[in-house]
Amino acid sequence: MTANELFLKHAAKHLAQYGGNLRLLREAVENGDVPDAADEIVRPYVQQLKRHMGISGESEEDGFLLRFGLVVPGRIRGIRPPVAVLTPERGGFSQQRLEQAAAQVNRLRIALQLGRHFFGGLSTDTLTAFREISAYVQAATSSDDAWVEIHASLPDTEARALAGRAIGCLDAPDEPQQLGIDILGCLANYRQHGLGDRIADLLQRDVFWPSSLYRDARDEIAAALVQRIDEANGLQLNHLLLALAWTRGEPARRAFVEWRNDPPHWASRLHVPAEDYLHHAGWTLDANGQRRDLISVSCQRIALRANDSPTRLAVPCRTETEKRCPACGGPLAWLFDFANLPGQFFSGDRAVAPRRILCCLHCASSCPAVFSRYQSNGTADWHPATKSDETSNLGGRPPTVRELVASPQPTFAAAEPFGVEDATALGGVPMWVQDADYPHCPDCQNVMSFLAQFDNGSMTPCEEGVYYAFFCAACRVAAVNYQQT
Repeated sequence: MTANELFLKHAAKHLAQYGGNLRLLREAVENGDVPDAADEIVRPYVQQLKRHMGISGESEEDGFLLRFGLVVPGRIRGIRPPVAVLTPERGGFSQQRLEQAAAQVNRLRIALQLGRHFFGGLSTDTLTAFREISAYVQAATSSDDAWVEIHASLPDTEARALAGRAIGCLDAPDEPQQLGIDILGCLANYRQHGLGDRIADLLQRDVFWPSSLYRDARDEIAAALVQRIDEANGLQLNHLLLALAWTRGEPARRAFVEWRNDPPHWASRLHVPAEDYLHHAGWTLDANGQRRDLISVSCQRIALRANDSPTRLAVPCRTETEKRCPACGGPLAWLFDFANLPGQFFSGDRAVAPRRILCCLHCASSCPAVFSRYQSNGTADWHPATKSDETSNLGGRPPTVRELVASPQPTFAAAEPFGVEDATALGGVPMWVQDADYPHCPDCQNVMSFLAQFDNGSMTPCEEGVYYAFFCAACRVAAVNYQQT
């Protein structure tokens, strides 16, 4: 695939954010709701909407879009035909209804402008152009694995060219900046060496968010970030600290050790110690100021199975046990059961990790963390350090069986929230929905290592949030916590 082809796929995915508006338009057309241009009854309403949009500084001349806008308030309210809601008997074209109509027209206008900008040769007919845009969006739909692989396998020359197009989006006023950031994020998180030399272009433009763009940046980039941090204020200070953490190199380690030993003038403006920012990038400092990784670079997706056929790499998840939660009285469950996986997946930095993760799925979603003690034989017991105020269990977390994908996923694929649609995985970096939250082992107080995560959004029906599993190899303690939007 060439850089241009992938850029257009990104553009189509960017337009997918208007999918709800395109769907509303399609349904209105299919139901025959959009009035005809020759309809004398609706002309005063079209002029009223046109005047309203002109006064608000969002003038619109496209007759089809304006006529579609007329049906929006009625469709919202379930009125048939929708345009009837504008009659005096139904309340007329009130200010609220004008704003509802204008909002939909504006969204579709932006989508049309972007479509014409990116995809040459769209029809001059508005409705036909929207149908063509919808086809581009549909064609760009792909699975997580395919989308990640497209970027991971892109030849270096094409990756550099794509990064250049993305950076161009940051500079050109007629390009959506978020599109550029999204492309750079995919290159940074899905490719083995991240953005490489192109990180200097971000520093030059004062682009520090998302911070994972700076993964494994050169030492001189890290040094420049340290200098900027000493002069920063407010939100930029947080972004700079996170960007420095993501450089993940020796200059960052030295800086955070120095700030630990001699807190700088800006430390009082932080809500956590400066070194806690390292957690977002998957590492920390030990008591001696040396680097300790909190994640495993070995990462395998735990995917939905295509069918119910047996698989050698099956991973039962959220499976209830006979044990009861001491806090809420509900069943304890194995968040993950890796017991039947081949030993190759539990070697190296996972050699002493638990093969089963015990927790209360209910309490984990409402307290800082659920702790357990685990044994090498696969058993585990509730740890009394768990502090849950729950007194009853609401249930509603059905079990599921997933499949470990043997081929590795890029370590940092889930570095940004919703960077992948299903973040369920063994190893790699957690997909933090909120701030990074690695539990401290209740026995030794050290920051615990990340093991795996279960993305509830992949369930059917869809559920909220992500469960994260951790372990302390020295103390044989596991932990589960939870985040949601």
